[in-house]
Amino acid sequence: PEGVDDQCLTLRPLPALNPGMYAWGRETGVAWDLKTALARFKATMIEVDRFTPRSKVGVILGGGDIIHADNKLNQTDRSKNALDVDTRFSKVTEEAMKLLVFQVELSRQKHEQTVVRILPGNHDELFASAAAWYLHAWYRNQDDVLIDVDTGYFWFYEWGKVMLGGNHGHKVNLTELHLIISTYKREI
Repeated sequence: PEGVDDQCLTLRPLPALNPGMYAWGRETGVAWDLKTALARFKATMIEVDRFTPRSKVGVILGGGDIIHADNKLNQTDRSKNALDVDTRFSKVTEEAMKLLVFQVELSRQKHEQTVVRILPGNHDELFASAAAWYLHAWYRNQDDVLIDVDTGYFWFYEWGKVMLGGNHGHKVNLTELHLIISTYKREI
């Protein structure tokens, strides 16, 4: 409705994108590579933005696994699972950073304030922190963008009488989430 923009918050979640993932179509049924992923993600971001109403605050929440492999060995850091990765680690990292900037710029066009938090996932525990600091440096002179550089596995945000929370899920069981929320954010 007209005149409620200042009362509203828009959450723009970025789920496990894994843009560096590689899949051979004959083996998996659908071919997937970095170029395909970036084109589809950008198109989807534009389409979602088209239906996103204006609001005072836009929150971009990277839910973990913004990239597919967090090292040059093309494996997960903790469990050492081997991953099929399209191209080099540095190229995937660079393209993922550009994708994050693309999403922030879409948000800036619709919201007075954009808040960004990149949560670490099991595929990108190191990248998540690097991405947050990259965005922090990129937008250091922009008052309308706030980059949360917290490296914790949980995110909480208070908006009026609502508390939003996020976690990738690889470090906590869903049945324990209420205990974590009440411990970390009792005041909310």
